[in-house]
Amino acid sequence: MPSVRPARPFFSSGPCAKRPGWSPKNFENAPLGRSHRSKIGKARLKEAIDRTRSLLGVPDEYRIGIVPASDTGAVEMAMWSMLGARPVDMLAWESFGQGWVTDAVKQLDLDVRIFDAPYGEIADLSAVDPAHDVVFTWNGTTSGVRVPNADWISDAREGIVICDATSAIFAQPLDWAKLDVITYSWQKVLGGEGAHGVLILSPHAVERLESYAPPRPLPKLFRLTKGGKLNESIFEGATINTPSMLCVEDYLDTLKWGARLGGLEALHARADANAAALSAWVGKTAWVDFLCTEPSLRSNTSVCLKIIDKTVTALDESEQRAFVKSMEKRLDAETAAYDIGGYRDAPPGLRIWCGATVETADIDALGEEAPKENMMPKVLVSDALSETAVNVFKERGVDVDYQPALGKDKEKLLSVIGDYDGLAVRSATKAMAPVIKAGKNLKVIGRAGIGVDNIDIPAATAAGIVVMNTPYGNAITTAEHAIAMMFALVRKIPQANQSTHAGKWEKSAFMGAEVFGKTLGVVGCGNIGSIVADRAIGLKMRVIAFDPFLTEERAIDLGVEKVDLETLLARADIVTLHTPLTDQTRNILSRENIAKLKSGVYVVNCARGGLVDEAALKDALDEGRIAGAALDVYEREPATEHPLFGHPRVVATPHLGASTKEAQENVAIQIAEQMADYLVRGAVSNSLNSPSVTAEEAPRLKPFIALAEKLGAFAGQLTESGIKDIEIAYEGEVASLNLKPLTAAVVAGVLKPMLLDVNVVNAPVIAKERGVSVAETVRSDADSYDSVIRLRIVTEQQDRTVSGTIFGGAPRIVEIKGVDMEASFAPWMLYTTNEDKPGYIGALGQTLGEAGLNIATFNLGRSAPGEGAIALVAVDEPITEEVLEKVQALPHVVQAKALGF
Repeated sequence: MPSVRPARPFFSSGPCAKRPGWSPKNFENAPLGRSHRSKIGKARLKEAIDRTRSLLGVPDEYRIGIVPASDTGAVEMAMWSMLGARPVDMLAWESFGQGWVTDAVKQLDLDVRIFDAPYGEIADLSAVDPAHDVVFTWNGTTSGVRVPNADWISDAREGIVICDATSAIFAQPLDWAKLDVITYSWQKVLGGEGAHGVLILSPHAVERLESYAPPRPLPKLFRLTKGGKLNESIFEGATINTPSMLCVEDYLDTLKWGARLGGLEALHARADANAAALSAWVGKTAWVDFLCTEPSLRSNTSVCLKIIDKTVTALDESEQRAFVKSMEKRLDAETAAYDIGGYRDAPPGLRIWCGATVETADIDALGEEAPKENMMPKVLVSDALSETAVNVFKERGVDVDYQPALGKDKEKLLSVIGDYDGLAVRSATKAMAPVIKAGKNLKVIGRAGIGVDNIDIPAATAAGIVVMNTPYGNAITTAEHAIAMMFALVRKIPQANQSTHAGKWEKSAFMGAEVFGKTLGVVGCGNIGSIVADRAIGLKMRVIAFDPFLTEERAIDLGVEKVDLETLLARADIVTLHTPLTDQTRNILSRENIAKLKSGVYVVNCARGGLVDEAALKDALDEGRIAGAALDVYEREPATEHPLFGHPRVVATPHLGASTKEAQENVAIQIAEQMADYLVRGAVSNSLNSPSVTAEEAPRLKPFIALAEKLGAFAGQLTESGIKDIEIAYEGEVASLNLKPLTAAVVAGVLKPMLLDVNVVNAPVIAKERGVSVAETVRSDADSYDSVIRLRIVTEQQDRTVSGTIFGGAPRIVEIKGVDMEASFAPWMLYTTNEDKPGYIGALGQTLGEAGLNIATFNLGRSAPGEGAIALVAVDEPITEEVLEKVQALPHVVQAKALGF
């Protein structure tokens, strides 16, 4: 256990920690129980305004008022009272900013442009039009992202700028000249109480209030003017409604504390010191990182962290949230940290408040208390790889266990493989079904080389394990070996070498042949084959090539003539093989095809054993129809005995194609890079059983993969009969992305509720095996959103549709069964279809309340008034069968289903 714990483990982002030394005794002489309209009550409210101006350095010409409903009330008061005179630019990169967007679009129906960004990033500030009004959040409380400064706001702006500064003020410098409306609540940086907001207005904002009458009714709480003029009393100590004088006294207490510390600079310094202490801990902790990767945009108050340990990020979102919740509960139970879970709409992670009322020593102690277990992905290297490759794993955040002899010990390998996320092999380790079954945590198997005969790919696919190889790392080395073997064969170099060492001088016995002007037939013109062709053309050979996947354009680029196999066999003076071993290529030089070879031909195989019928080859060599054969690979390896060994027309090497220092280093480094990129970043390259995703694509795809899987899971959980077709439409920007992993995620989501062992690796295979048709369509534009994924499931009994988009980096439903509605996904949700009748919503809420289920969100949609309606309700706990039966029994309910994400 840690030797020290936080003395004050209060790290909530609102209400925040009380100031050091705070006590209820501070209010023993406070005028509590007095009216806010009394002389002393008004004086205390005026004192709060005056101390605020002094501590913050608010310009004299700016008004400061205390308003109801916390920061939310202050922001919405400004929006309702001032917006509509001009177009509005809405900036949103976290949940509260998104809330203001919803207000502007759905409630106020304004002419808006929306500039948003995923959690952890910031919107394009340079796109703001100075002729427009602007609404933005200075510091994203739920994302940990803040604006770096106000330089992007024009000094010559015509519109007003409304700034939600609730988690920035008293901790970050604000440029008053650039801001017209500034709002905050007492509960943030100064650790005050909720329910009260502060509204600060510039002269420009006052001018707007007095010159513009909004075309909407304003509730009393939002009214800032009287008779067309600013209601100055609000900014002199009066309030629109009755405030809590206890909260006012608490606010005054913290303002006085801030002044005693040394003023605003001292408050800023405390927040900066706390954030620096937390940053130092993050820097030395492998399993966690900042949600905001750009330091200049990183909050010094509401610091949001993400868990990057691959064992956690490999989980689906609901499992990740459950993991974070368990961590939060453990720290709470041990009185080490309270309320540090991320915001419910943000990506799963932690949120730690570092404002001025927190002590740096407590941040340091929290770092001591946090889990120290190595949460990095673990990779076992069971065959010999270079030291450089081992270091690549380490440098990229992977815990590597180098045991190069373990691959030959099958029993020991089976006993330990369950502890690892990845397995890196060459050819000695046999990663067959038993190893894969024992590898409960395996996510990837990497082969340093091309051939994967030693890996059971179907078993790996069924287990959701990505299998990678390195087809390019030893390409040049293998191609050079093929050329060397060709020369050795036609010039009889090995035989001449042996004879000369024996003291003989037999020049006439080793008459060779030139390759100049000869026709080289390349079977398989992929990476290695194309290099061989290039080298042969340099030797002034004619090159013909057979490869079903070779296009005419590619053949022209390579300078080769594309032919069919029969033509190649008939014309080639030398045949060299460069294909993988598959069911289609096995014995491509069969007895029948060997008979079609040109008489006196030479055969070179540096690709895979099994491509040549070795018995038929021996017969043709014995008969003299084949002038010679150069073999580096054999049907059975290691080949210590072979019918062709000792044959005078055969040159043999022990599978040396990739055996150069450079090649061994290249494939080892490449497989380490590929595996690390997959385990740490989700990038997939050179996979033999999963769609490839580049390291650049991975971050762009990640939110859409989450959306695709959740849409699939939504439809799959509501499907109760056999699935015939899965149709996926990609619209807008998402249509330009790599769609294969997205489609795999949709299919996995659909099938998983019925087939628990489905994953994104094996889902396409399982769908095909079960006769489920999967179709994709793309459209470059989307009607209402930047990107939309639409899913249609055709079953034996019905069609079902659901659509979704990404908003603020999070997946969101936008349509169900043709009904437009917006809803976020949650771990526990209730889905109902019902007749659109009065009283249903109240009855549903009462039923859930009586069952002790707290409603987190409640989203509704209907096809038309009085017709079919849909409700999607997020709750804080799982929904039992008993509760579901009660919901189903309510009047007007057609279907009720519990969903989990």
